[in-house]
Amino acid sequence: MLGKIIIKYKLFIKTDLTPNKNEYRAYKMTTTGELTMVKSNFILILFALFLLFFLPLSVLPDENIDEVFKIDKSEFPGKWEILENLSDANGGSLKIMGQHWLMYFLHWQPLTPELEKSLSPEYVRKRLLNFWGPNMPFELTGNEGEITINGHKAYWVEGTIYKKTVKTRFIIWNCPESGRQFIADTNVNKRLETPDEFLLLQTDMTKTIGCHGEVSAHLNKTLDSEYKSDSLKISFLKPSIWSTGIYEDKKWYPDGVNSQKGSLWTLPTGSEKLVIKKWKNDKLPITTETLKQFISELEKEKINYRKVMEIRLENFRVEKVVPPDENTFTATGKFSMVSTYQGEAGSEDFFFTAYLWYDDEKTVFLMTGMVDRKDFWEKPVDLTPTAAQIEEFNNAVLKLLMI
Repeated sequence: MLGKIIIKYKLFIKTDLTPNKNEYRAYKMTTTGELTMVKSNFILILFALFLLFFLPLSVLPDENIDEVFKIDKSEFPGKWEILENLSDANGGSLKIMGQHWLMYFLHWQPLTPELEKSLSPEYVRKRLLNFWGPNMPFELTGNEGEITINGHKAYWVEGTIYKKTVKTRFIIWNCPESGRQFIADTNVNKRLETPDEFLLLQTDMTKTIGCHGEVSAHLNKTLDSEYKSDSLKISFLKPSIWSTGIYEDKKWYPDGVNSQKGSLWTLPTGSEKLVIKKWKNDKLPITTETLKQFISELEKEKINYRKVMEIRLENFRVEKVVPPDENTFTATGKFSMVSTYQGEAGSEDFFFTAYLWYDDEKTVFLMTGMVDRKDFWEKPVDLTPTAAQIEEFNNAVLKLLMI
């Protein structure tokens, strides 16, 4: 969440792709799952573990969002929290934030005779437990089974890590036709209340993988786009609002990713959202000037997130204004969310849509925001939300709050 060098409710120790390597690198992870390399020593690692296991219990929001209104999780997936809920004789302010996170990796390596013979449920269990090394203490849930992928038998096993913060499903199969073994490494962040449906959706994606030849998978309502690489000889269906790219890592793949060894990763767009509703107990003109007045107030305000992090909204850029009538007004643009924790600051860009309207004798300002990421783990990746995705979110917010 909130910038690339901020905290840390989770610490990941990441090993080489090959199992059972002891060499590792340490990372800080934000609440969305974003990692930054830890440059200090073991004391910082212990501190990060303290944050992971104890801090969230003591800094929960003061007000439960379900006490204010009922959110439909099909329209608002993930964890939603109230940042501010204030009112007085002059007006009021409501600020809420929503987050969810998932990661879908597809790894492949040459299919050796030893690997071909070893595929079994027990093999998949061991791979899940050891894939990320001894400092990633996965626990098996007991949920496992088998599916068919492009004509191949595949075994799957589920596990969790760090007090069930992340739920993972490993799916492994052999493809003799292409001479490769594949691992679908599917993950959802349960601390952010990411629904299990997203884990099952990643399994549905895996069932459409073309590891050899052509696959008869068809686009549908949820898997509405296709990733296809002729050079990697891989294809699969996925949601159009999830972005897929090559996972470049010089440590894992010093000679680069190719058709025989490599990884793809698929990440969600629009995983962090912000909704702000402010009102004045007075009828102000429905104009650009009034919009700028509300925005100016926002830029002066600070959000004390969970009493440990300061959030500011800065650098608003109004890029488009819908010609207003006498009762409504809409504008779109971008702003930056700047988060500060213990003197370190990080910034992320958001798309926003702002509305003005009258509610009896009140002037109401409503703004939605959706994160626009261009990199992750210091690797370039385009996580720009689609226009349709933003419009769908805006319509859901208007239905919820335009009252």
